[in-house]
Amino acid sequence: MPIAFLSRFEKQFISYRNALPSNIEKYLSIACNVLQTSFKRQIHQLPRLFCGYCKDTLFSALLYLATQKANSEDEEKKEQTEKNPTFDLSNIKFDDKELKEELLNLFQPLCQPKEIVKMSIEGDVNFHSLVKKKKISVYLFFKSGLN
Repeated sequence: MPIAFLSRFEKQFISYRNALPSNIEKYLSIACNVLQTSFKRQIHQLPRLFCGYCKDTLFSALLYLATQKANSEDEEKKEQTEKNPTFDLSNIKFDDKELKEELLNLFQPLCQPKEIVKMSIEGDVNFHSLVKKKKISVYLFFKSGLN
């Protein structure tokens, strides 16, 4: 089979990490904390919680929110000047409350309620197992000490 034929089916991976302006990159840790506190999950549990979540998801979400904000600001200025199809994202700023609201609006439809329940049950079972295991080891320790 010719190599050219196979190259048509190569997978392409687009990373948004390098596309994020530096002024928006500082909101990355805030966005991560918003998701962790709002959904009460650790960072490594987020891929199970949201459909399609990966390392670049937060970068992509912040870039999307920044372009939406720039677009809305551009529409306000539209009456004064012609509309420019490119946006300047270097001046975009979010306050914490606004960022939290926008992120939750973006991520809540992607949340899998089944996974929330499943992770809660697994966490309870693991905690119960650890407590039970600890009680058994303490009991065996005291029993061996009595003999």
